[in-house]
Amino acid sequence: MDGDAQADRKHHGGPDKAVLMYANKHYGAWTQEFVHLDLGPGGFGENLTVEGMTEESVCVGDVYRIGHLVVEVSQPRIPCWKISERWREATLTDRVRATGWTGWYVRVREPGVISAHDGIELIDRPYPKLNVSTLNGVLFHRVEKSPALLQQLQQCDALAEGWRQAIPELRA
Repeated sequence: MDGDAQADRKHHGGPDKAVLMYANKHYGAWTQEFVHLDLGPGGFGENLTVEGMTEESVCVGDVYRIGHLVVEVSQPRIPCWKISERWREATLTDRVRATGWTGWYVRVREPGVISAHDGIELIDRPYPKLNVSTLNGVLFHRVEKSPALLQQLQQCDALAEGWRQAIPELRA
């Protein structure tokens, strides 16, 4: 991750957003929908494009070992206008929100060195019902915000502090 930087430190980076991960699986559909764009790994600003993981299979609180690095999933990515701006495609950010193919942020629990072909090993899954897709559904109004679900989110220690602070607003 040496040399990685964020242009907008107010909304990007920090301990809960140390690394952005994105599912390589999504690129096939994106290149079919947006044939005029040269989309490929790294195209959505992610630090790591990963195989075998998606928003449906990754849960907040998941702890993964990648090479010598240990990370913990902290929150979904909230896609902003910069995706559309980067690709000069006005509808792209809205499509990312609509599909829920946002990617997810992780915090670093144990620093270490990684290589391009290191495997990703799930070490712990303390919140198996809180996958990234569910959180995207709550945020983008596709999942019922039941009191029980919002309570689970409030009590999820692994969820980024900003998300937990926003839960009262989600109740409205």
